[in-house]
Amino acid sequence: MVLRRASEIRERIPEPDEVGLTSNDLVEIAREVGVSPQAVVTALAEHQAGAPTRRGVADRLIGPRVVWASRLTASDEATARESSIDWLATEHGLRTRVRDDGVVVARKRTDVVGKLAGGVRRARGRGGLGRFREVQVASVAGDDQPAAVCLVVDVGNKRNEAMATGAVVTAGGAAFVGFVALIAGPVTLAALPLVAGAGAVTSRRSHRATVRRAADDVEETLDRIASGAAPRRWRDPLSR
Repeated sequence: MVLRRASEIRERIPEPDEVGLTSNDLVEIAREVGVSPQAVVTALAEHQAGAPTRRGVADRLIGPRVVWASRLTASDEATARESSIDWLATEHGLRTRVRDDGVVVARKRTDVVGKLAGGVRRARGRGGLGRFREVQVASVAGDDQPAAVCLVVDVGNKRNEAMATGAVVTAGGAAFVGFVALIAGPVTLAALPLVAGAGAVTSRRSHRATVRRAADDVEETLDRIASGAAPRRWRDPLSR
C-alpha cells in the first residue's frame, strides 16, 4: 500500500522548484496523507533521475531502453552524491558531471584512452556500466532522513544493436523465402510472418541478456554506494 501511494505521488508530483516546494516540504505533505518519508524520498530520487513510469511499444516488443533501481542509504544527500560520482568514475570509467539540479550524469568515454581502459576493466570483470550510453544518479534526502539514491542506465545503444541483429535475421530469411518462392511458387511466401517473428525473437533474446547484466551492475553499484564503501583505486593502463 505504501509503495503504491509513493508511486502515485511520483507520477503526479511536479518538480519542486516549479511550485516553490523543497523535498522537505513534499515529505511533510506526504506525512499528512500517511506516506512514509522513506517512500517519498525514494520516489523523488526516482523522479529526478528519470526512471520511467510507463513502457513504450519497443519496450514491450524488444525490452526496456533503461534499467534502473533505487536504494535507501545511511548517508546524507551530498555524501551519497559524491560516492556515486566516485564509483561511476573509478569503477566504471565514466565521465561525470553534476547538473544544476544535483543529478549526476555520467557518459561513456569515447576517447582512445577511455576505450582501452574500459576494455581492461571489463576483462577484469569490472566497469560494466561503461558499456552503456549514459547513467543518471539522483540523491534526495529530507531534513531528518538519510538519502535515497536512484541509478538509471540508458541501454538504448545496446537495444539498437539487438534490433539491428534481428533486422539482419529478418532480411536474410526474407531473401531466402523469396528465392524459394521463385522455384516452388508463391505459396512459400506464407512463411514471411514467421521470418519476421524470428527476427523479433532474436532481438528480444539478445537484449534480455544485456538487460540482465546491466541490472546486476546497477544493483551491485547501488549496494556499494548505500554501504558507504570506497571503490578500489585502479591505475589507467596508459598512465605509466
